[in-house]
Amino acid sequence: MRDVAYYPLSEDKELVIAADCSGGVGEKASDEVEASYELVGKYSARVAVMEALSVGASLTGISLHNFCGQEEWPRLVKGVQEVLTETGYPHLPLTGSTESNMNMVQSAFGVTAIGTVSPEAKKTEKTPENAGFAVVGTPLWGDSVLAKKDKVLPLSLFRSLVDHPGVYEIVPVGSKGIKFELDILCQMNSLKPLSVSDSPFDQFSSAGPATCVIISFDMKIKEELKQMSSPYITFFSRQ
Repeated sequence: MRDVAYYPLSEDKELVIAADCSGGVGEKASDEVEASYELVGKYSARVAVMEALSVGASLTGISLHNFCGQEEWPRLVKGVQEVLTETGYPHLPLTGSTESNMNMVQSAFGVTAIGTVSPEAKKTEKTPENAGFAVVGTPLWGDSVLAKKDKVLPLSLFRSLVDHPGVYEIVPVGSKGIKFELDILCQMNSLKPLSVSDSPFDQFSSAGPATCVIISFDMKIKEELKQMSSPYITFFSRQ
């Protein structure tokens, strides 16, 4: 359902694990998308961190899985730490491993975000029937992420949405597109599927490194959301 795993730690706390990976993106000759390793680290960490935070978790650690090469480790870490700083975790513990025995012809990198959440703080299955829905950001992937970075949802805005009491749920959009994630959100809340036929976006387009999110919200804060999220927000009409 959601790209997050939960494991009970106690009666009032659950372990939260979210992960993301990329392949063929980097600085090797055989990579399909050319990008600095700082950006590879940044955008991989972005997805895992957003997935964990979007369900209400507090982060406790990050694990990195590096197949780009030992020399690239500091640059990957730099990108990861940029994400952590922007989301309020500048001193979070970080560990990981590098494949140093084999010479990979393409870049590959993975990030696992680890956190905890209490059952009452979990931001899942919280959307009522009269909620509003919107996309914040633009679905982008591959080279378009770099070419149109001004349309990517800023992490500072994402953090504000996570912390807003009038936002019921946040779902980072992945490779399957807006329609797929919106259908899951409605299904988990026993709501009728919403039409996105009037959306200006390709409803099936990949959003790559979570360049946009779907939010459900209290309609009372619609104007506030419009002000705080402009020009990134696109509202769905209820049909």
